[in-house]
Amino acid sequence: MTAKNQYLLIAREVSTDANDKMNSIIKIIEKFGFTIDLEKFQLERQAAGGKHLALPIKYTIATSWIFSEKLKKETFFNFRIKIMDPEGESLGGPDQENLLPADVNRINMNFTMDGLPVTKAGVYTLRAELLSKGGEVLAKETYPFEVELTDDSRARQ
Repeated sequence: MTAKNQYLLIAREVSTDANDKMNSIIKIIEKFGFTIDLEKFQLERQAAGGKHLALPIKYTIATSWIFSEKLKKETFFNFRIKIMDPEGESLGGPDQENLLPADVNRINMNFTMDGLPVTKAGVYTLRAELLSKGGEVLAKETYPFEVELTDDSRARQ
């Protein structure tokens, strides 16, 4: 069996209808903008050992996957999401195992997040993978998005 990604995106809100399993996607996000004290941001990153900081914002990562055939039996799959910073460093993300029912040939997986890991301004990449229970990558996709950081010097006064 093979699989492929139908879409991967970031939106303000994604809801799935309980009856027909169709997604409603509200406000696709291609760019996050934050107004922060950049000096304080850099000091906090240094205090955290140069790691990323999670900036407060709520968003949903929406994915849709299709299989080459309907599942013959209940099957476990892993869904892995990683956010890559502009330098290509992984900032982590959700990794979830799900048991899919028999007789389906597609699945929509959505992940609601409460913070965006950020190291600096620039173009980030969202990476999504669908894996078998044994860890074989069945399908993967990427989604670029931008992070803009605007300095708010008033926060230092």
